[in-house]
Amino acid sequence: GRQKKAKKGLLQILGEQYGPDAGTNPCFQGLREQFGLPEDATPTQMAAAVLSGGSPDDSNGAQLATPTRPGTGPTAALTPNAVHNMYTTMGNEEARGAPHKPVLQVLRLELEGNGFWCLDLSDGKNYLSGSLNPSLAHLVNDSTIEQYSTVRILEFVVEESPDNGGRYCLVYEAETAGPNPGRKIGDPFWLADDVVNRIVKMDRRATSHALEVFTQFDDNAEEAGSLMRHGVVDLLLAMIKRGFRADCMTIKEK
Repeated sequence: GRQKKAKKGLLQILGEQYGPDAGTNPCFQGLREQFGLPEDATPTQMAAAVLSGGSPDDSNGAQLATPTRPGTGPTAALTPNAVHNMYTTMGNEEARGAPHKPVLQVLRLELEGNGFWCLDLSDGKNYLSGSLNPSLAHLVNDSTIEQYSTVRILEFVVEESPDNGGRYCLVYEAETAGPNPGRKIGDPFWLADDVVNRIVKMDRRATSHALEVFTQFDDNAEEAGSLMRHGVVDLLLAMIKRGFRADCMTIKEK
């Protein structure tokens, strides 16, 4: 809703100040060059480009990034809904076959104490935690894979964690999918399925994350809506109720 209002406001300003030929006005040459717009770009195309952060021809909006280094060509588009699909199929043989080799972006990359490189993988909409097989450590050491890199996952499996109820992706084989865009693509958030499954197991990080999302609702409206559709509000209220009853029993016993 806010984006529609913003687009309407931009169109109104362009129309009032520059008329229907606003796109051809020389004042907007820099804007056209920045977003790769044609010389005869319409005010609607210009407004859409500004709001989406990319060319109006990018139907997926945040799914495509432009590399920071000129002359290297565009970064590969991220695979839509890949994180959810990987999470639900858990990387079985059908999912790991040739048709399913998703392109994802590395958001977080950290070396854990056990020697594994842990990372968050994003499809531009959602992200999921995972780790690289030790045989792929050389890709990090030679900076082939780093933060914000786009990678094509050639072989993986998604496993359940016995400790917190969540799932994580083990990457066995991967390759770079183009130049590093140098920034996060889209505005991805933690996959709601994983958050809810972890909350059920009383995972502190997932519970704190969900509460923070609702505390800052205006900044996280889309993620909050996703969590609500997955029943996280009822789940949190049930947890609070159980905790309250437990506290009452403890006080009564004392």
